[in-house]
Amino acid sequence: MRHFLIAFCLLFGCLPAFAFQQPIQGKVTDSADGNPLAGVSVIIVGTKTGTTTDINGHFSLPVSAAKEGTELEFSFVGYNSLRKSISGQGPVMVQLSATSGENSDVIVVGYGTQKKSDLTGSVVSVKADEITKVASTNVMESIQGKVPGLDITSGNGSANSAPSVLLRGHRSIAGSNGPLYIIDGAINDHVEDLNPNDVASMEILKDASATAIYGSRGANGVIIITTKKGQTGAPKVSASVYGSSIHDAGYPHYMTGPEYVAFMRESYRTTGKWSSPEDDSKIFNASELAAIASGTWTDYRDLLIHNGNEQNYKISVSGGSDKTKAYFSAGYNRTKGLFKFDQNEKFTARLNIEHTISKVFKAGLNSQLTYYKISTESDPLNAANKISPLGAAFDSTGTVINYPNNGSQISPLVNEYIANNYADNTNTTRVLTTGYIQITPFQDLTLRSNISVGLSNSREGIFNGRYSIARSGSDPRSQYNTSRSTNLLWENILTYDHTWALHHLTFTGVTSYQTNQSDNGAEQGDGQLIPAQSYYGLGNATSGLIASTGYEESKLVSFTGRINYSFNNKYLLTLTGRSDGSSKLAAGNKWAFFPSVAAGWRISQENFMKNVTAISDLKLRASYGITGNDPLGLMLPRAY
Repeated sequence: MRHFLIAFCLLFGCLPAFAFQQPIQGKVTDSADGNPLAGVSVIIVGTKTGTTTDINGHFSLPVSAAKEGTELEFSFVGYNSLRKSISGQGPVMVQLSATSGENSDVIVVGYGTQKKSDLTGSVVSVKADEITKVASTNVMESIQGKVPGLDITSGNGSANSAPSVLLRGHRSIAGSNGPLYIIDGAINDHVEDLNPNDVASMEILKDASATAIYGSRGANGVIIITTKKGQTGAPKVSASVYGSSIHDAGYPHYMTGPEYVAFMRESYRTTGKWSSPEDDSKIFNASELAAIASGTWTDYRDLLIHNGNEQNYKISVSGGSDKTKAYFSAGYNRTKGLFKFDQNEKFTARLNIEHTISKVFKAGLNSQLTYYKISTESDPLNAANKISPLGAAFDSTGTVINYPNNGSQISPLVNEYIANNYADNTNTTRVLTTGYIQITPFQDLTLRSNISVGLSNSREGIFNGRYSIARSGSDPRSQYNTSRSTNLLWENILTYDHTWALHHLTFTGVTSYQTNQSDNGAEQGDGQLIPAQSYYGLGNATSGLIASTGYEESKLVSFTGRINYSFNNKYLLTLTGRSDGSSKLAAGNKWAFFPSVAAGWRISQENFMKNVTAISDLKLRASYGITGNDPLGLMLPRAY
């Protein structure tokens, strides 16, 4: 019996020791959708031993680290950290939940993403819910007043006016001072094409450390916009409809007839040319004197400004499987401005597709189509500001009087009230498509190739009749302008992201090739005999025939590198360098290098700050960098 007990104890008493003769293995997944998480840091608490999960979320720690009660810490950018104790044999299954705290948010930076707490540059992030709170057709107007240092000034009230956006002030006399816009990795000069409901997030990059990665185009700041992607599950349909009215909010007061007469009399009195109503003939002509006697005057402002309105219709569909996800949206906007010919129609459509080919390969396509149908009014209020209000605007038959009071200045009403007398119509179609393929050959390394193609085609027709404001009695003039542009951007991005012990290193390398081509044509002619043909009757012009064409092409080649390093989530360092070569510049001066360095210290993570509950996050950072400005037209270098 004694021998049996000894054997029993030897057999079962050793089981706990044998239980951990296998490596600690397990899998980490997303608690929301169950998808595996690659690159999760797994560290044995109290040691420097650790590893990261592979592309399938699996991890393995050496057998020497295995002990009963061993505690593992799991951490990943954008997710809450988790500690889990080993309580027996078998795989360790862990689910991480996405963070919701502001300093744990993952935000988009140039050619990658970063945890907000790890930033060393000046970056402000705006999420979709903040953008959609404001009903607007322009995404920049939706964030007006929400970003410190971002100066957004609304347009002039026209249906076709766009806001002015300044991020780093006025830095160029002749060139653009607006920021560089990056939409889904592609440069886009027309942020107004974007449907605000399609935006998932927007990052505003301010200082040189944040913008230096864009080199010669980053001097005015950078705004990175990421659009919505499809979500796993059954198709989800969203729709919205809204309308609004547009009113004059306070245009400067025009003088009434009596006020105008008093003003003119006083101005002449100060020069000694008027002393009593008997001297009115020195100021006013016979028609104006008759109008004064009858008390007849016209409020041209009231006749020109009408109430406008805006209508918006938007619909989107999102859905997909584990492998393929898609997002589609369409929108229609019609804005009727304050003037008769002030109108803008905008049609938008977007399709975003992501497809996981295998564990290694992933591909996607982001495409946007925008069509504008624009009618523009030549500023009639400018003419109304300069004409005498005395007299009637229409004759006894209701026909507009071309030259009120038998004067030399044409009526500001002629464009609107004379049929076939004025037109300025523009049709524009723009397409921006970005395709990418992403390869993850092994853990920590990602290769991505993006190709973006932007196409634009525009036609503008202008007709000013004999009695239009612009021609004022001269022969009618027709103009027909066309423009077409093609922009190609090819970028290859290498990202190496590695965590070991208390260190986290990310290296990003980028090669970029961009080419822009544009051509245009302009035709003009005077003396068209049939006004009803508008700008389509250029062939009937009798004089002033002018035709011109133009072509421009430019290229930009870039090489970029960036290193992000953090130690113990406290000490941060970012090094960036970009070299740009532009075909716009003269030989010997085509290349420029734009470096930056930034460092940060998360003071709030130090032990001496743990008991300071009044401060949730405190970071000290400093940066220095050089950015460039590349707005020059192709002809400008010839002036030097």
